[in-house]
Amino acid sequence: MDAWDDVNNYYIPYLPHFPQPHISGIPQILGIDTRCGTPILDIKNWLRSFGLPDAVLSAFTQAPKYWQDLKTICKGPVVCDREEFLVDSFPAENFDYIVADRPLNRYHEPQKIINDLFLLCKKGGIIICKVSNTFSLQSYLHQLGQWDVYNTEFAYHIPIEAIKASLEKRGLVKGIISIPFNVDKEQQGALKALVPSELSSPMRKEVVDRMIVNEYLLIVEKKS
Repeated sequence: MDAWDDVNNYYIPYLPHFPQPHISGIPQILGIDTRCGTPILDIKNWLRSFGLPDAVLSAFTQAPKYWQDLKTICKGPVVCDREEFLVDSFPAENFDYIVADRPLNRYHEPQKIINDLFLLCKKGGIIICKVSNTFSLQSYLHQLGQWDVYNTEFAYHIPIEAIKASLEKRGLVKGIISIPFNVDKEQQGALKALVPSELSSPMRKEVVDRMIVNEYLLIVEKKS
């Protein structure tokens, strides 16, 4: 385990964008591939500020090295298995919050994962998921041979608009948060050179904004 990367997935900066909870009873939270479980702990602590102190955490991971850490923070089940068995591991429509910290387009079957998230989420519950931006500056530089600037793990080239459209078939997208890269001066220069000068200022800004995004975080409410 990496003492920094395995716990450096805080959701505290994103919590102000979450809709206020409307939960009767004890909140049920499921974390999917959340490494050591930082995201679900952040949500559990956030719920305390709304008078909901007793949230029950459950977890699903594909990496056995995280099982013990997840077991120490979860009162609910902790399952280590392949992504194909996610929906078979927990009761249907059981969770108020589901966090999929691994980007959807890094799964073998992104649409199946989306379907499974909605099957496990309660009506009116919240699904939080990520999409890796494969149309970024880092992706372009990686194709040019700068291997150290990009996550080389496979990801499908699925635009954020396509993921949003799929989620909206069964949910209401309450927010999309762009999580940027740290772009150094050399990369800033490369980015300016890539954007055609004949584009209008708004279009140039849109291109630049998209190319510096590392991941998108989507907050979705399942339709009642």
